[in-house]
Amino acid sequence: MMMKQLKWILILGFAVVGLNAMAQTPHLPEMTFPEVNAFMQEHPSTLVVVLLSAKWCSACHRIEPYYVRAAETLKDDGIVVVKLDYDQNPDYVRSLHINSIPQTEFYYQGLHRWKYGAGLSDTQLVREARLALDAAQNGTFSIESYSVLQSVR
Repeated sequence: MMMKQLKWILILGFAVVGLNAMAQTPHLPEMTFPEVNAFMQEHPSTLVVVLLSAKWCSACHRIEPYYVRAAETLKDDGIVVVKLDYDQNPDYVRSLHINSIPQTEFYYQGLHRWKYGAGLSDTQLVREARLALDAAQNGTFSIESYSVLQSVR
């Protein structure tokens, strides 16, 4: 009997520790698209990377830690990484004809510059964001030129 109680105490203890660890997991700042637009107007030289995700999307939850790590690495480069909720931004989703998530969007000087129809690892996101910012600052960044840059690498 004592062993059975000890077993349940250990199971419940591990469950509480696991839930506590999940609650302490850092998350990206979540914004609405009007908030992202306002931010871009106030910070026109900042590359804004938007992770479009949803609370019900398991793939979105799996990749968010990569984006959090990338955001930490990129914060001194003039690059901001934020999250938009798919369900809370229906006009945005319709305007860009988004039909799958997660999706990564790049904005510079208030303009939609590039999208990637899936999630990226933290190292991929850092590399792609730095490349995109460099191209944007040199005036060569657009969806078309970015595709060319990708094929050159």
